[in-house]
Amino acid sequence: MKWLALAFLAALAGCNTVQPAITACPVLVPYSAAQQAQAADELDKLPAGAMLRTFMKDYGGLRAGVRACSGVQSSQATVGSRLSSPLA
Repeated sequence: MKWLALAFLAALAGCNTVQPAITACPVLVPYSAAQQAQAADELDKLPAGAMLRTFMKDYGGLRAGVRACSGVQSSQATVGSRLSSPLA
């Protein structure tokens, strides 16, 4: 009976293991320096109150979050740096 109780406790102990959290980070699409320069020029031509400027700031923030999630650091000057949020 003692062995049966030990076997039962051992089986229960295996059911109570803590699984590590798995984080899946999206993959960033890379932009060349030429693409970033073109985007910056196009953004500069937008009117001051254009909603697209707000969208681009948000997009830059999302890309920064993805970089933080994946541990990637950006060392490039980017379109977003004109908007306070890097896009590269």
